[in-house]
Amino acid sequence: MTNACSSQATATAVAQPDTVHRRRAALVAAEQFLADTAEAVTPDTSASELLRCAASYRAHLAILVAAMRPAPLVRTVDEAAAALGVHPMTVYRMISRGDLAAYRISKRSIRIDEPALREYLARHVVGARGLTDPDMPLRHLQSNLL
Repeated sequence: MTNACSSQATATAVAQPDTVHRRRAALVAAEQFLADTAEAVTPDTSASELLRCAASYRAHLAILVAAMRPAPLVRTVDEAAAALGVHPMTVYRMISRGDLAAYRISKRSIRIDEPALREYLARHVVGARGLTDPDMPLRHLQSNLL
């Protein structure tokens, strides 16, 4: 007996970056999974097959729940740094210079909202011929010479 509860539909739910599209993709993937597996469990289904089905159902449910969870309103400095791929101290410097808008929630609690991150990135788009040799790490330049 093949594992009728196996499904690769979960990848579509995770691949969409936009929240609305991610939620819609998760719902479609879950509906498709349920339709594909509606007749998979019968009275003569083995215990091991039932366990595999249960695990697959749990995985789909976890993705669906994660997709329905609202996006955070703001990010911590560490989360913003991770999103930008920089060190948290760099984010503090960007805030201090006025390059990145931030909010002081309490004495030692700084938050950055998503539009501020997007605005920062939009102001720092590298156009055509915008990179020069000093912008590139030496290890990348040397690999082109070999």
